[in-house]
Amino acid sequence: MLFSETRANGLVPGVCPCPDDQGGLIFPATNLFLPLMLRDYLLRSGDLILIRELLPKVVAIFGTFEHWFDADGLIAPPENLWNFFDWSCEMTGVSLNGKKSSLLDYLYLIALKAFVELASLAGLEWDIDKYRSRLEGAGVRLEKIFFKPEDNRLADWVEGSVKSGHSSQLAHALALLSGECSETNRKHLEEALGDQNILIPELYLHFFVFQAMRLCGQEAAALDRIRNYWGPIVESGAPTIWEMGVHGRGKAAISGNASLCHGFATAPVDFLQTAILGVEPLKPGFAEFRLAPTPCGLKFAEGRVPTPTGNIHIRWEAHADELVVDLDVPSGALAVCSDGRTFGAGKHQFALARTK
Repeated sequence: MLFSETRANGLVPGVCPCPDDQGGLIFPATNLFLPLMLRDYLLRSGDLILIRELLPKVVAIFGTFEHWFDADGLIAPPENLWNFFDWSCEMTGVSLNGKKSSLLDYLYLIALKAFVELASLAGLEWDIDKYRSRLEGAGVRLEKIFFKPEDNRLADWVEGSVKSGHSSQLAHALALLSGECSETNRKHLEEALGDQNILIPELYLHFFVFQAMRLCGQEAAALDRIRNYWGPIVESGAPTIWEMGVHGRGKAAISGNASLCHGFATAPVDFLQTAILGVEPLKPGFAEFRLAPTPCGLKFAEGRVPTPTGNIHIRWEAHADELVVDLDVPSGALAVCSDGRTFGAGKHQFALARTK
């Protein structure tokens, strides 16, 4: 449905349906989310037919971005586009419009890698080397442009050769997830994920911050953040998740226009499934999935994860040095444990060494 609204330049609006006269709702970042969404969809559904149908439309999006690169290889989106990521900038008086930002450049690298992976899984042939060439030396180049040695943080944007004094947790999360950061600066990027003195994203793009925290072994800190920002929503008795919980809360945010039922704000669902329950697909349709629960101080966790052939049911209880796991694997799926053991279809009970 979303791709049915593709504009002449290949870009799609950030909401669907979207009237043609609402050009302000075409966001560069949202278009780069699409390869990530398709990769997640393929891994969880195994539906290669839809992937093969839609990937040419992703190629068109990358084609438009190719026209936006400046002489330094930075993305310079047209000034008339709203360079929107989430509400954290707008709610704190910051605008990325017309700016060359570290956020967009690192997100582009993440999207590019997802596209190359998708094309390979789908067995489609494009000039993949053309896309891979964008990755060559990208990390060194972007750190040279955006990294500020005086405070060991990434600038959110540059104007000419001048780095902004503004930094955000999101930029550091995206840099880490791109896999294109140097070992020299990696520790600084990891520290920035918890830096309360730089811009904290709203609920929406905590999705990337949680993924980066998992990558860096900061799962316990991520769970604490869920308690801090999503806990008040649960405690309020609200039956749905609010749009705002960091720079405003509930209906009062965005001048009284914030949503009280917002799918964009459900980042903890992914974290609770992949980190706490420890279930994450490795092959399309959960033909293989990783099983590596992270207790983060919890005594137990229980849940189910849907797959094309049925639900994965899992419950674990934490003991002194191990997790006792009850696992039900549906047909056609294979659990690959953190210790290398595998479990096929059926009910299993076993122990895993406790790591965190």
